[in-house]
Amino acid sequence: MFKYKISSISRKKNVFYLVILTFVTISIISYHSFYTNYANASIIASTNSSSFHSNKNNSYESIFGQGGAASSRNAINKIAISAPYTEAADSNVSVTANSLAQSKKPISAVRFSELTGIKSKEELVQESWNKKYNKNAYIFGKEPAEFLKENYQYLPASGKVLDVGMGEGRNSVFLAQKGLDVVGIDISPVALARAKKLANERGVKIKTVVASLRDYSIKEAEFDVIICFYYVDRELIKKMIKWLRPNGILIFETFTINQLKQKNFNLSNYNSDDFLNPQELLQLFPNMTILKYEEPLHKKEYRTSIILKKITKHIELLNKISIDRLYNESKNL
Repeated sequence: MFKYKISSISRKKNVFYLVILTFVTISIISYHSFYTNYANASIIASTNSSSFHSNKNNSYESIFGQGGAASSRNAINKIAISAPYTEAADSNVSVTANSLAQSKKPISAVRFSELTGIKSKEELVQESWNKKYNKNAYIFGKEPAEFLKENYQYLPASGKVLDVGMGEGRNSVFLAQKGLDVVGIDISPVALARAKKLANERGVKIKTVVASLRDYSIKEAEFDVIICFYYVDRELIKKMIKWLRPNGILIFETFTINQLKQKNFNLSNYNSDDFLNPQELLQLFPNMTILKYEEPLHKKEYRTSIILKKITKHIELLNKISIDRLYNESKNL
């Protein structure tokens, strides 16, 4: 009987220990399974993130080249992103992109080019002209255009002059020597540096501005004289008239398309838009009084040149009344 009780107690203890052992075993297995799944999930997430950034890096390198990839990554991190990433592997990037796009103002084309290294059309044009002007000799020489030299007496003795597409400054320096205050605008800093050098040689001062005339802000009625030689931009025609003061003088010269037929003509020094149709120049500046117009056909070069005066409507009306009065008075004689 006593032995049976001891045996019964031993069995109960064994069952209790077995239950405890089973519980501990289940707990260990569960914890191990949870830890393994967590570790695998972390590895997958890390792999996806690395793959995403690796693909992104490869994209930078495919676009910008290996040398520019790092700088381009840094640049794009600095600018406002206009559209979010769509990769499902990194949804947080989409949220960040939206936040940046909403919080940062749009950047200018020039600033975007500085940050990314991607050149705008304007910068490519500037580089092209810089290469053309980066020579020992002056492309068009140091003497002014013949038409300007022969007709400068149409200009006032003093006043403010705008040289549109100044180039190397031959015409601006000539007018500065005549006592005029000249401002020249050109897209090429190389050309304007040469213009400054020429002005120093001739002992005069000129003001130069490196800018695109389409973007550069000029007040209305700012200049007494505007000159434009061998640079045609039809979008600027109306602006040029506005920039001119009442009774101001505009001198314009370029080639006609007939010049393209000439042998040994160096087209590389001009834009394709710099050539007008015959007599087209007469139609470019409406409501301005023509003081002189030339388009000779007997010379070696097919130039078209004009000198115009800006007359206000009030002055035009007075002139018309005076002419009518003179005509009527002449009839009564």
